[in-house]
Amino acid sequence: MKLSPEDADENTLMFSMVSSESDLQICMILNRVLNISLAMAGDVIVKRKSGQIHFRKYIFENEDMVEKYILFSNYSGGEYLFPELKKNDFLLYINTEAVMTVIEERITQLKILPEISGVFKIDPSRIKSFHKIMF
Repeated sequence: MKLSPEDADENTLMFSMVSSESDLQICMILNRVLNISLAMAGDVIVKRKSGQIHFRKYIFENEDMVEKYILFSNYSGGEYLFPELKKNDFLLYINTEAVMTVIEERITQLKILPEISGVFKIDPSRIKSFHKIMF
């Protein structure tokens, strides 16, 4: 699957997060707060001049409820998956048919946790490198 600005519709939300916690710790927090079960999936591999860079990726899919959550690590080996978001450690892509206000309320709960310094809603159409990512 390749991300594109067209992937952002009324059923899609994308957030960036700032945290000094490990990706596994962030997964545990997201699983608890969002009531999901993120699991490690194959890395996102990006080819750059310096070579191939692997970024961690975690996915939760619930086909019955038509929802998909993907957590991306934004930093690996001195490189960024989304260079425009260098101050952000993780990106969370959500595509769901659930009521968006419920999802946004849960995201608000993340903002008050001491392990997470910040959570910011992102408009994928404003990120130039968004369309280059395949997962």
